[in-house]
Amino acid sequence: MEGSIFIRPPVDRVRLKSGETWSYVLPLRYDLGDISVKWLSDAIPPENINVDTTDPRKIAIQTPDISDLSFGELKCQISVNGKTRVHSILLGLSRPTTRITPAKVAPVAVPAKPVAQAPRSEVNKPVPPEFPSSPTDQEFREVVFVQPEEFIQKRGTGRSAAKKKSQVSVVLPTVEHWEVESPPARPDGKREPVPVQTAPSGVYSVEVYSNGKLIPELTRLVLPGKTLVVGKKSASQGTPDIDLKGRFSSEEMEGKCSRRQVEIFWKNDRIIIKNISGKYPLRIQRSDGDLEELDEEHFWAPEEEVMIPGKMVVKLRIRS
Repeated sequence: MEGSIFIRPPVDRVRLKSGETWSYVLPLRYDLGDISVKWLSDAIPPENINVDTTDPRKIAIQTPDISDLSFGELKCQISVNGKTRVHSILLGLSRPTTRITPAKVAPVAVPAKPVAQAPRSEVNKPVPPEFPSSPTDQEFREVVFVQPEEFIQKRGTGRSAAKKKSQVSVVLPTVEHWEVESPPARPDGKREPVPVQTAPSGVYSVEVYSNGKLIPELTRLVLPGKTLVVGKKSASQGTPDIDLKGRFSSEEMEGKCSRRQVEIFWKNDRIIIKNISGKYPLRIQRSDGDLEELDEEHFWAPEEEVMIPGKMVVKLRIRS
């Protein structure tokens, strides 16, 4: 019966938003004879799963209201002529997406300096080229970060910079990461190094969620110089910093998580989450609600939620 009861591959994952209705028809063949289908879910209440009374292949799911990102599973148990097959669909439940457009910063008008008029007798007189004296590094460019959202830039050239430096303040919107353009070349042909953004100052911690509920006893601090390991206790590997053994919804889900699944550590003033088990990937829900597989190393931003194999969710928190 394997691979022969469907007219096309059924879906294996779907994203549901709070308050919306999702309708689906299981693509079973019509010449299979006696068919019965049962629908079960660990994330959707039974009263929110409406099965068509005349055709059990058709369902309509009313997504319940949720306060935070969660994941679950929808199982359809298919019985055809006495033989049973189970197909699983991964569910990602989220709040409706609200897009925020950052405000534009109005440019600051700088009055032009008056240009001195040369006497008529000197209009056609050749003028020798002038080369400014080489400024010091401190005079040429100085970049200071006060807060992650604020960038202050001071610049000056020549001898006039030693007397007075102009200061421009620009407020940038908060994003996952951003780059600063390279400063112009100095008279000696060299360029100043580009500043790199660091993580906001504060106390960072990792929280663990199961079916949208926080497990407070598994919360751990992320300290510089220490690597947190997420996994399951075993005789060969010992006990990881965050032990998930016995925390999963089923033995099947627990079997997808490795004994050493994830490492969390500081690197170049950023917090990195790394998948050290190649069997199953880590996933993250982007701003548009889609689930995306992460690279082996991922720069972890505060409040970002990552689903590890076995449908457990870890979130990075920051407290000032």
